[in-house]
Amino acid sequence: MRPTLKSQVRRIRAEIQAQGASTVSGEQLRLLCPDVSVSGQWNEIAKISMVEGWSFTFFPNGNIRLANL
Repeated sequence: MRPTLKSQVRRIRAEIQAQGASTVSGEQLRLLCPDVSVSGQWNEIAKISMVEGWSFTFFPNGNIRLANL
């Protein structure tokens, strides 16, 4: 994992542990998936979510919600 990706995943993990879910803005999502198109973000988020045991929901405004399965 890239350093920025690692720090973002740690932040999301901490939010999920504390609040039960984490909402990632479209801008933050570009930090998680900088080398892929918007349509390719689904695959990248799916990979991260599978490793972490998270569910995810993409919203029309570009945000995503991540939570424990």
